[in-house]
Amino acid sequence: MPTPSNPLFARTREPQGSPASGTLVMLHGYGAHEEDLLALGEMLDPRLRSVGLRAPLPLPWGGFAWYSLVPRGSGIDFNDDELYAAVAQVIELVEEIAKKDGKPPLLLGFSQGGAVALSLALQRPELCRAVFALSAAPPRVPAGKSAPREKIKMLPIFAAHGTQDQVLPILLGRQTRAFLEEAGCSLDWREYPMGHEVGNRELIDAREFLTRIG
Repeated sequence: MPTPSNPLFARTREPQGSPASGTLVMLHGYGAHEEDLLALGEMLDPRLRSVGLRAPLPLPWGGFAWYSLVPRGSGIDFNDDELYAAVAQVIELVEEIAKKDGKPPLLLGFSQGGAVALSLALQRPELCRAVFALSAAPPRVPAGKSAPREKIKMLPIFAAHGTQDQVLPILLGRQTRAFLEEAGCSLDWREYPMGHEVGNRELIDAREFLTRIG
């Protein structure tokens, strides 16, 4: 899947026993890699093809990032330009998948990957069948790049966050919730008594959400 103009590496897991019913594109968190989330695809729907993307920035201690973390005041911010570049690369690959499948894929992002997935969806909602944003960092969209509200409101989004998250505190999650609601998204928001992780109850609810949207 990588090309000279788009170096993102992907790992694909096909469903067993029958042709795939669709594709789930998975975007890992900071310091992880393209195989980190693949097992979640079978848990959500074993009929799906799961495609794990590797973020473009290698970290010196191992793993990869979608964008650099930047100290700012007493906290941490992130590099907008790197985020926008990552979103553009993912858009290119998602366009290829949608063309091949004849329909848009599902997107699932955790932490940094959640920010990329949501930022993509807010710009190009027609490229996503639905989005799962798990413990997501806040999305950012360049000025003038947001899709029209009437298109965004058609996109189903399942977004969840842990109330005990010490990496991305629940306050950030609730800010993301408010941002998505203001944008007009069709949002299913959940909070769980957990840290920066993917929980069993969260997966059950995400699977039920996927069943509801069909």
